[in-house]
Amino acid sequence: MHETMSDVGGPGFFLTAIIARWNRVYSVFNWINCGHPPSLVLGAGETVDELATRPDPPLGVFERARTFHRHQRRLLAGDRLVMYTDGISRRRTGEGLFGTEGTVRAGRGAAGHSAAATARAIQEAVVSASEDALQDDAAVVVLAVSGPQ
Repeated sequence: MHETMSDVGGPGFFLTAIIARWNRVYSVFNWINCGHPPSLVLGAGETVDELATRPDPPLGVFERARTFHRHQRRLLAGDRLVMYTDGISRRRTGEGLFGTEGTVRAGRGAAGHSAAATARAIQEAVVSASEDALQDDAAVVVLAVSGPQ
């Protein structure tokens, strides 16, 4: 992906991304963060973990041949993994930015613990946080872990 971005782009052309893989058998989430906000794990209890790792630079910048740092985390039944763009976290509200706190609050307030209910709650909270139009993409992807792990 990085090499393709390097080949088709030019100066100033880049892409932030999280490249991820979910292994259901071992309940392990693997990811490479290329310039995105850190993902969140809303635990089955009231825990919240930020998967804060030093992100790699975005795809398409620096040399064509590059190394990336893969990270992994075991997820437990009831965990919800929330990946989101900076259009979510940097959304302006009357009190400042929507931020991680707004994302957690919206996810915790979801009507259910499914991935769809959590993503919908976050999207609705982001849209209603301000009357202003969104200034950036505001994407959210949620993985809800179910069953015995």
